[in-house]
Amino acid sequence: MFGNFGNMMGGFGAPQQQPPQGGMMNGMMNGMGGFGAPQNQQPQQPQQGMGGMFGMMNAQMGNAMGAGAGMNIPGTFGNEMQAMVTVQPMAAKEPPQMIPIIPSDFTSDIKLNLPMIGQVTGKEHVCGELQAERQDASMFGQTVSTVKFFSYGLEFKQEQPNGPFNRESMEEEFPYYSVPPFARYVGCANVEGIETMHYNFDLGFVNGDIYVFESMYENKPFYALRYIKFGGMMTVEMLFDNFRPGVDMSLFEGFELVPPPVFPLSVQLRDASNGKAVDGAAVDLNGVSGSTTNSKVTLQLQEGNYQLTITKDGYLQHTENLLITAPILKTVYMVPVMPEGEARCLFSWTKDKTNNGSYDLDFHAFKRDGSHVYFRNMRANGIRYELDYRSAPGSETLHLDNSGEVSIIIYNYSATKKMSDCNTKFTAFNSRGKCFEIEATENANTWIVGVYDTNTGAFRPINRYTNDSPTAVWE
Repeated sequence: MFGNFGNMMGGFGAPQQQPPQGGMMNGMMNGMGGFGAPQNQQPQQPQQGMGGMFGMMNAQMGNAMGAGAGMNIPGTFGNEMQAMVTVQPMAAKEPPQMIPIIPSDFTSDIKLNLPMIGQVTGKEHVCGELQAERQDASMFGQTVSTVKFFSYGLEFKQEQPNGPFNRESMEEEFPYYSVPPFARYVGCANVEGIETMHYNFDLGFVNGDIYVFESMYENKPFYALRYIKFGGMMTVEMLFDNFRPGVDMSLFEGFELVPPPVFPLSVQLRDASNGKAVDGAAVDLNGVSGSTTNSKVTLQLQEGNYQLTITKDGYLQHTENLLITAPILKTVYMVPVMPEGEARCLFSWTKDKTNNGSYDLDFHAFKRDGSHVYFRNMRANGIRYELDYRSAPGSETLHLDNSGEVSIIIYNYSATKKMSDCNTKFTAFNSRGKCFEIEATENANTWIVGVYDTNTGAFRPINRYTNDSPTAVWE
């Protein structure tokens, strides 16, 4: 709820190509989302409690500040802001046996008191059945309507009556409302002519007061919000008027509900030492997870940035960042666990020629005693060439066993002077995991990557490109 009103505030007077920058309180309140349903009762629907309101309050605070930038708006900062509501304490009564539950479908007139903005009036419509929320806020002679469909992760914003219409994606959970279980009952108070029950909480970095009252609707009792006040770095007030259960479903009609696109990510796992399939590995992308069967797993993901994490007993954990904008087929080479003093160096390339030819890239490894390991001499003095592919997508592996300093070169055997165009990437692993990674940034036949020292478990990068034949380079 707070986030929606804050986002609407950002629409007043802000250039359309340069939306106000929110986030002043960003992240501070998100941790409260774990405080959900009252523990001493079973609500009819899942309860997010005030945690949901805390979690979205940060957007309201930041966007309110963004909207106020550059405007001549009466008001003061923070806790010195003039209060919107007069609260008169009353004689205490017995507290209710259970924490009040607010209806999951309701409509209310609402008034906000925002830092640097002042008072904003509007209407709040919450529909638990649709997992949707709508606000119509008036300010500076304008009205902006914002509708959020939480199940679809979509937000629609329109300046009324015929202003710009925006459709955006968002990541929020539907804000069921209840008094949080960590709030304590204080007593009774008169808020703008209505007798309410007063709950208070103080978590150090933020404190607040929540006032609810019992009312009747269609001969049935229910609890309604009357007044909410949050303090901390700044003070925000919300006053509810004409609070009533139920909502007009037509308020949510006429919007194009198209869920965000979903793309398949197919991951195939191979052993980096021998190219064999790896089954039973756990694959996770920001909580979307699966395990490999016949070395493969396919996960459905919305567009966005993800961290791919793959774990399997006997292998080093694989972690990398992925941007999902289209279907992806990806092969990952898992590195077996190694004892201290051993290492593995891998490189991969994903692009071949467009005329049905192929690029054949190879490792060349040199020691100071003159030893040279490559595809025609696969083993020498603690260096072993384990995996050799001749076309993309491919990966090649060197195993280093207490071999001291090793000069590592990647060579385009096809002699096409292509390296970065092949999306070539080099990674070094010691016994503790990944210790170095770099991608080719230039085209050449020979990429002098650097020197690995098994005595220290460290890689010394050189990152030089040439069209000469491979030879040892130490500096």
